[in-house]
Amino acid sequence: MSNRDCSTSRRGFLGTVAVTLAALPLGTLAPSRRIFAEELPKLDEQAAEARAVGYVHDASNADDEQFEEGQHCGNCMLFSNEDEGWGRCSVFPGKRVSARGWCSIWSEDIVTDA
Repeated sequence: MSNRDCSTSRRGFLGTVAVTLAALPLGTLAPSRRIFAEELPKLDEQAAEARAVGYVHDASNADDEQFEEGQHCGNCMLFSNEDEGWGRCSVFPGKRVSARGWCSIWSEDIVTDA
């Protein structure tokens, strides 16, 4: 390969890198693909994953010996993004749960190994 070919290839490469670096900030302006809680389907109480942990949309209907008065998804550490009474739960990815709901994985504190 001659010096001229190498020089042309280097210029092309550097040009591509410059354009790519210049375009990176524009990526933040593009619409996000992040799915917000209000776009997710509601968890069906009869779904296998819901039944496995005793999930109910209304904590007053909880029929589990682990349930304690005052516990509900809205005050669980695993619940977030409440919108009109529904939000995300890390136990049920891709689904919304009721802020008034409850399941046996309810947690007041995040447990960490020290």
